[in-house]
Amino acid sequence: MVGNDRFESVCSELDSALKREQQAQQLLNQQSGQLQQLSQKLDVQVSHETENQHNLQGVTQDLSQVKYSLKSKEQQLHQLETELFQMQGEKKGLHENMYDAEKALRSAAQDKDSLCRYLQGIESALLEAKKEMSWSKGFANRDFSLSKMLMSADLIPLGKPSGDIIAMQNVVSAFIDVYQQCHSRLVALQDEIEASKRHVATLKRELAAACRRELHEQVPLVDKSYVSRDGRPMYEENRSYLDEYSPLQKQPMK
Repeated sequence: MVGNDRFESVCSELDSALKREQQAQQLLNQQSGQLQQLSQKLDVQVSHETENQHNLQGVTQDLSQVKYSLKSKEQQLHQLETELFQMQGEKKGLHENMYDAEKALRSAAQDKDSLCRYLQGIESALLEAKKEMSWSKGFANRDFSLSKMLMSADLIPLGKPSGDIIAMQNVVSAFIDVYQQCHSRLVALQDEIEASKRHVATLKRELAAACRRELHEQVPLVDKSYVSRDGRPMYEENRSYLDEYSPLQKQPMK
């Protein structure tokens, strides 16, 4: 038989062991709960890290796309700047061309006005020379007068002459050269005509003198057709008989 003391002692030890076991169980439960909490926290943390990693990858991709988009935008901006620079150059060139065209038009208008004034001056000079030629009878001073009128410095426009004016001046100069040649030829012909007239007058005087001598030497043999009724010769000295002779006319064909 076990005594009461022993039994109480064993019960006490069992009771203490049970309490220690309960405390240990409680401690294990607490630690298990803490482990579960830690596991949940770890799972949450891992989930957060996974999500963050996924988000980070998305952000990285977004950044790459943004960088690519920015690079594309920069290229487009550079291309637009290049096109703008080219357009500005073309615009500047167009302005310069317009300025040159306006300058050329103004110059052409001025040249046209100068040419018109020059032609009007030449026309006035020719009309004036025509009047002087109609008033004068000789050719002595006509060449000098016409050349002086056409080559007058008042007719030449001020400033640098245009190509049309230079061409017209060359035409006028050529006309003056031809006119001077014609004038020289006319003067020579007039001199020849005057010399011929003097020669004819001399021949007429000599012929009249010969006729008189022949009449004095051969009065009885003189044909009545050469002597007038009062005994004077029919041919008179210093008289022109051109008006009594008409040039031969061409007879019409039958």
